[in-house]
Amino acid sequence: MSATGVPFAECSFCGVAVAMAGGIPALAPAAPSAAKPLGADVTNARTRFVKAVVDGLTSGGDAFTVLRDAAAERLGVIGQSDAVARVTLAMADDFEQQSGASIRKDGQALSRMAEAYLIAIVELRSMQEAHINLPFLTANDQGPKHFELRVTPAVIAALAARDPGQPPRAVSPLAAAPSPEPLPKKRGWWPF
Repeated sequence: MSATGVPFAECSFCGVAVAMAGGIPALAPAAPSAAKPLGADVTNARTRFVKAVVDGLTSGGDAFTVLRDAAAERLGVIGQSDAVARVTLAMADDFEQQSGASIRKDGQALSRMAEAYLIAIVELRSMQEAHINLPFLTANDQGPKHFELRVTPAVIAALAARDPGQPPRAVSPLAAAPSPEPLPKKRGWWPF
């Protein structure tokens, strides 16, 4: 409960307080003074999330279920939907398509990808575009494999809309999307 009497919840991943006034989440102006220091809580939540993903996949769990449950139990507000699992697995499918290396059973690589997605979400609050760069995500006979993706809210929405149970497509819709061309300048007496 904040000083104004509005209930709130803190995101365990980024530490942002979310006001729950009227059942509609909104960013709260500030966390209460009785809250614990942000750094320790966020680090512990991330560490618990990574450990849960690695342990779940090591014990033979389904990647979608493991990611969804680990996010819901350990990341607070941001992990309450299956978006973390859906976007992470969509990015993993794109990575497999580009590099030929599958990371669906690699807990460490999937948790790095999920963390990169969550960091991009935080960055997209203040910028138009975020950059996900995961060097040395995995390795195979040909050497180390890297993952890089520029994300916008539209790219995140497209990734979240994909079905995590489907195998990767021949061509990713994100990779095949043409870049928009600037509109030609109008000529004439109009000032625009």
